[in-house]
Amino acid sequence: MVSSHSSHCAIQLSAQPLRPRGLRPLLAAGVLAALWSASALTMPAYAADTPQPRPVQSEAAPPAAAPAAHPAPAATSEATAPKSDMTQNTASAAANTPVGNWLLEDIQGRGVIDRIRTDLNISADGRVSGSGGCNRFMSQAKIDGEKLTFGLAASTKMACPPAAMDQEARFLKLLEEVKSWRVDAATQKLFLLDDKGAPLLTFSATTPDE
Repeated sequence: MVSSHSSHCAIQLSAQPLRPRGLRPLLAAGVLAALWSASALTMPAYAADTPQPRPVQSEAAPPAAAPAAHPAPAATSEATAPKSDMTQNTASAAANTPVGNWLLEDIQGRGVIDRIRTDLNISADGRVSGSGGCNRFMSQAKIDGEKLTFGLAASTKMACPPAAMDQEARFLKLLEEVKSWRVDAATQKLFLLDDKGAPLLTFSATTPDE
């Protein structure tokens, strides 16, 4: 009896269908996948609603300031411009004074040698200088109104052609005989006169550089 019952039990057990042990986990995974797919269809698009970062706009640099305008230099006034020596000498002649720079044009009405330059420079303080045509000389003048006298001239001792030496000697000798002066403002000429008012030497206004 016992053995037959055991056999019956074995048969019944073997008649039950075999279920694989891994089926339940597979079913559970399938259900989860289906639920995820459904939720994905109904899930709101958060990416679309998420605010995107705005591009940074660089501020425009302020325009550079225009350079300050400098006033143009004022034109030099003619009244303040320095006067040339010729202008000063012309003014001296117009003011009727022997002070100035003079070029010898005539000796006692006999003229002068053209190629020889003889000049006379009289300063306001009475100093006298110039060239006799060959040598440089210095002297002192005394001006008292229309009266004018010259002291003894001191000169260099250069040798020149006889004609130049002769004219220079006459010029320096006549300076010592001058007693007065006269200026013709119209012609800008200086006349050095003897004690009788006769012209000894005649000069025209000039500048040291002429």
